[in-house]
Amino acid sequence: MTVLSAKHVLAPLDFSDPSMKSLDAAVELAKSYEGKVLIAYVAEPAPFSPELVVSADGYEKKVTEKAQKRLEEICQKHIADGVETSYQICFGNPYDEIIDLANSKQVDLIVMATHGHSGLRHLLIGSTTEKVVRAATCPVLTMKFSD
Repeated sequence: MTVLSAKHVLAPLDFSDPSMKSLDAAVELAKSYEGKVLIAYVAEPAPFSPELVVSADGYEKKVTEKAQKRLEEICQKHIADGVETSYQICFGNPYDEIIDLANSKQVDLIVMATHGHSGLRHLLIGSTTEKVVRAATCPVLTMKFSD
């Protein structure tokens, strides 16, 4: 029998209310296991098209600075004392980046909301959470919150 471990928890965020609530759950789990939390924010890559009139130069830097500021505020306000926390900002497909991060950082558990900022895209391509559940090599705790 495998025992659930929450010594190293990955909490992907998109800054939506459900993802913030799932972060709270991830922090509580890590605290009870005397573990740590890695917060992941995945941003869309810079738009690219040969016909683009406006250059995408500086896009990643601007997005990174904005996300970093927000993540630092979250770490100060939402993380319980005694829970080691770090964050990582990635660019790309959220599903791919979450799976890659979970594997490279050897997390024990991924905690994420079932719904975030998806809307119509969810109906067309499926949710990021569903794809993570299918592909993750570690347990995934999905959190559903009513609106």
